[in-house]
Amino acid sequence: MNIARTLTFVSAAIAAALVTSCSAHQDGSRRPFADVKEEMQKVAAECNGGDSKSCGKLADIAKNDKDEYVRGMAVDSVTNQRVLADVAKNDKVWNVSQAAWNRMTDQSLLAEIAKNDENWKVREEAVKRITDQSVLADVAKNDKEKQVSRAAVKRTTDPNVLADVAKNHENWLGREEAVKRNTDQSVLADIVRNDKNKGVREEAVKRITDQSVLADIVRNDKELGGVRGGGEEHCWAPCWSTVSISSWPSSVMMPASSISCATLCAGSALSACWPSWSASTIRNARLSTKCAPWSGNCIGT
Repeated sequence: MNIARTLTFVSAAIAAALVTSCSAHQDGSRRPFADVKEEMQKVAAECNGGDSKSCGKLADIAKNDKDEYVRGMAVDSVTNQRVLADVAKNDKVWNVSQAAWNRMTDQSLLAEIAKNDENWKVREEAVKRITDQSVLADVAKNDKEKQVSRAAVKRTTDPNVLADVAKNHENWLGREEAVKRNTDQSVLADIVRNDKNKGVREEAVKRITDQSVLADIVRNDKELGGVRGGGEEHCWAPCWSTVSISSWPSSVMMPASSISCATLCAGSALSACWPSWSASTIRNARLSTKCAPWSGNCIGT
């Protein structure tokens, strides 16, 4: 988010005052910003002192003043969460709306908005401020709008919820976001084998460290083999980057975090990539000095 957009409205009002020196009154006349600021401070102080009439006046200014800077100044002093929610949901000016959202702390009210508001953008804003994991789980699993669901998943820390969403959410973007936050190898393997969306499966492949699962993908999954270097043109090794050898495929890409160097240098992993090659052929290739002699050790590890 642009830092300039998150300035408080008191600062914004002062900046505006340097340019315009005055604000529109409710009746259309102009009034000096210095007077507006002084009046706002007085009303806010009275409200904080328990004057319900002043609190009502402050809320009215925050919701209804024609000048966005004045509304923003009022929002900076409002503590009533229902008033802030009203402004956050309904003010047409982004800065005023965000100022109100940023002052909302009532988790029960935020949960109510996140689960029930008809406007998905409002629900999303509420979700971004929720800390209650049970509420986030509810929204992540059940909200039909992909942006809202993803926002909830991003704030979810419960691995069981993330696994559930990754495997079962009806929207593929929700599943993909959950996969990105998942480390459970059995869950990731299940997704690679069963999810119907290639993008979701690709995200799962990128996070798999189980060597047997990776080898199975290399041998059997033509669609995803290349994601981690599988298939006829790719194989894996954490100690290599790009190897070009005339007797091998012209460019063998080797992403990090994959089959161990020892396994690869031993030839078994390469045999999985190129089953038609004998172990002795692989053994003698030497791969541009990246692999040590037939000891199972890899240079640089």
